[in-house]
Amino acid sequence: MRRFYENYFNAHSGALCRSSKKSFSSSFLSFREGPRLELMQKPEIPVLPDQTSEHMGIIHFAISVGNKEKVDSLRNSSEQMDLE
Repeated sequence: MRRFYENYFNAHSGALCRSSKKSFSSSFLSFREGPRLELMQKPEIPVLPDQTSEHMGIIHFAISVGNKEKVDSLRNSSEQMDLE
């Protein structure tokens, strides 16, 4: 996946961080401007979702908008949209 974002979106990959204790690896991808993307891998997650509480696919997706005030503003405007 890292090479996909590097090749097609000109992302720059940071250092690969590994935890042998948790069998987990992670790296951040930066783009020319805007957000960063974290790719995480944990190989022992089974393919069949009923075998564990962990599943393959997008598990966590976070976006930074700059500060708490911006988060509050976006949440408030989203709530207004729900009311209309």
